[in-house]
Amino acid sequence: MPKVTLGHCVDELPLTVASVARKIGVSPSTLRTWERRYGLGPSVRTIGAHRRYTAIDIARLERMCALMATGISAADAAHQALAENEDALNVDVTVTVSKGALIDAINAQDTVVARSILDRAIATDGLVHAWTHVICPALAIIEDRPQVSSPGHAPRVMLRQLALRAIQQVAGSADTQFCPAEGVVPDVVIAVPTESVISGHVLAAALQWEGVLTGVLSTSVRRLSSACEDYVAGSAVRALIIIDGPDDVCGSVQRIQADTPDLAVYLVGDDTPCLLSAHVTRLHTLPATVAEIVEIAARWSRPD
Repeated sequence: MPKVTLGHCVDELPLTVASVARKIGVSPSTLRTWERRYGLGPSVRTIGAHRRYTAIDIARLERMCALMATGISAADAAHQALAENEDALNVDVTVTVSKGALIDAINAQDTVVARSILDRAIATDGLVHAWTHVICPALAIIEDRPQVSSPGHAPRVMLRQLALRAIQQVAGSADTQFCPAEGVVPDVVIAVPTESVISGHVLAAALQWEGVLTGVLSTSVRRLSSACEDYVAGSAVRALIIIDGPDDVCGSVQRIQADTPDLAVYLVGDDTPCLLSAHVTRLHTLPATVAEIVEIAARWSRPD
């Protein structure tokens, strides 16, 4: 499974006021007060004057909090923290990779930390594992949990956008690239309803990393079956993967196989319809699907 380091180093990443406030256990307004009164604030400001805290900034804040816990006044604690030599500070701002940490970052509109969590998860365990164990569970919780958001902030949309950004970077780093505009027919097409489209892109990126030219066909669940028939009828695709297919997909698959008996068809998902056929394989997980397709693709030979 592709393990790719995306973007910058997480440990050196400047963090937002909200993420630092959560980390050290104070409110964002308290951090702003300390900056205004004692000069203990962020050392990085991005375009638009957004405040960003570096590892050293956070270490000084943690030192201040530790001194205050011993009874020292805030002013004196801030003065001592600012005077500390950097080598004496305990510098550690490594993000926690978990679905809970990702949900917190998304709800706080903290794209910096959210991107860092995705980047670290993918670099450590690979894209498919990160999607299966971190991103997808977090997305399911966000989609199911009622909440009031500020205008323009849609947590579900935000996480989907960040996930797609990461997938694009992973796919872009692969040696195998599929570009529909060039008129090339992919070896594999992944058909997926709009609601599950990110799963399709995760699988496609993973397969391209394994050298399998892969495209994603997405539409509404009610049109997915007919879309599969239409696409296969006009292409030389070698394998069709249908993720979370609707109940009527069985009829479409039977018609597809009647016209293209050599086409390998895979139905992926726990709730996918059961279809008894020698040319249809049911798979429950993305890792199993990657392994299966890579094995069969090894027997293909593309013309020059």
